[in-house]
Amino acid sequence: MPTELFCGALASCFCLAIGHVARKRSLEVPDLSVTVRSERAGRELRYARLVVECAASLDDDTLAMLIERARPFCWVSNTLAAGVEVEYRRATTGNARSG
Repeated sequence: MPTELFCGALASCFCLAIGHVARKRSLEVPDLSVTVRSERAGRELRYARLVVECAASLDDDTLAMLIERARPFCWVSNTLAAGVEVEYRRATTGNARSG
């Protein structure tokens, strides 16, 4: 489902961001997993909330530090947090007839 891919994109991007931050600090992040839980906005066809859950075989303070430092490096969560304009348009093709 596209909605699952949407959540998967956020989880994957944030996982990469944690890996990036950890490498900069010469840290290994064994058993890293990032999952996204979505909460629907009532009966609307959108999510009201996304919860990013991170787990790893690290002490809580180190994992918390990596999560906090990774936030600015995740393109997907940055886009969602800032809001994004979505424009819909019809594409033209080379075989479209004019006039």
